[in-house]
Parts: sequence; C-alpha cells; structure tokens
Amino acid sequence: MKLRKVSNKFRLSDILIYGMIAVLMVITLYPVWYVAMASVSDPVKAYQSGGVLLFPKEIQWEGYKHVMDNKEIWIGYGNTIFYTVAATLLNVILTAALAYPLSKKKLMFRKPITMFVMFTMFFNGGMIPTYLVMNKIGLLNTRAAVILPGLVSVFNFIIMRTNFEAIPESLEESAYLDGASDWTIFWKIVLPLSKSTLAMMVLFYGVQHWSSWFNEMLYLRDRVLWPLALITREIVVLL
Repeated sequence: MKLRKVSNKFRLSDILIYGMIAVLMVITLYPVWYVAMASVSDPVKAYQSGGVLLFPKEIQWEGYKHVMDNKEIWIGYGNTIFYTVAATLLNVILTAALAYPLSKKKLMFRKPITMFVMFTMFFNGGMIPTYLVMNKIGLLNTRAAVILPGLVSVFNFIIMRTNFEAIPESLEESAYLDGASDWTIFWKIVLPLSKSTLAMMVLFYGVQHWSSWFNEMLYLRDRVLWPLALITREIVVLL
C-alpha cells in the first residue's frame, strides 16, 4: 500500500511538472510562432486577428520578396555572422584565460586583481568617455570597434572562475608530476572538463553579439559595416 501511495505521488508530481513545462513552452514559443504566421499573412488580416494567430490568413510572400531584394539585409547578415563568430571566439578564450589563474589560491595578488575586475561590473566609464577613447585610438568606423570593447564580461568571468575552482586540484598536481606545464594542463585537462560551462559561455556571448546594435550605431558610420540588427532597426523606425 505504501509503495502504491508513493508511486501515485510521483505520478502526480510528474504530471504537474510536465504540465508546467508545457505551459512555459507555449508561452515562450507562441511569440515566435505568431511572427512566423504573420510574416506570410495579409497584414490587415493579421492585425485584425487581435494578437491571436495560430494559422496564416490569406498567405502571401510579398514581405519575403522585399527582404530578398534588399541587398543591405544580406550585407547585414554577413556582418552579424562575422561579428558573432569572431567576437564570441575571443570572448570565450579571454574569459577562460582570465578566470583560470584567478581561480588559483596560490596566485599572488589574487584578491586585489579579482576585486579590480569586479569593480568594472558596477562602475564603467560611460558612453561619452568610451566614445572619446575609441576615437582617440582610431577604432571608430572599423570592425574592431564592434569586437574589441567588452571582450570579457565580468558576470561570465565569475561563472567561469567558479567552474575552475570546482575542478579537483589533485588532477593538476598529478599532471605536474608527469611534467605537464601550466598551458598543457589548461588546454588538455581544465578546458575539456569545462565543456558545459564553455558551451554556456558561447551561448551567452553569441546571443549578445547577434542582437547587438547600440554600440554599432555609435561607432560605425559606414553602412557596409552595419550588422543585421542595426539595419532592421532602421527599417522598423522608418516604417
């Protein structure tokens, strides 16, 4: 009887959990579905639907034709892919390279350096001083202006450092005994054990760069360098 009661409780809890997950999935995915359906529907009919659109109404492809004919859209796609891949790669490498030594208790001045890094998360130079610095060092209207600023996110640095601190020191000590250098330990032991955290860093940085447009609006004057988000923003504003 007790086993039956326990199994029934588990079944009820599973139903509630999966039910909540299903509701959250609908809430999360419906806006994407709505945009997809509205993109192939008559604009007037889609507007008259009152925000609820499960299926397309009077299918038409005029919107996609306009997008395909706009050369700036394709240039923006290319720029966004380049910025996302290049910047994310540098972000992950530099964040890991900063977090690994600062995760070691034996590092000299570890706490002051960590506090200095974390200080930048709460206080920054501001938009105008940053713009003046970018202008002074000659990065305005270059691709480097999109990639170089903010190469390391302090929040992501904290996550990465916490992950490195959780790796047993015995693994590194045994590698030292076998003659491994710090770089060998970092690349062949620490990073392979941190694949899940690295994947999360790629996701965080990648989404950030894919949807970024404000810094690009400040630093890029040449439209050939604009990412997709900035081009689509201009289209929406003009409409």
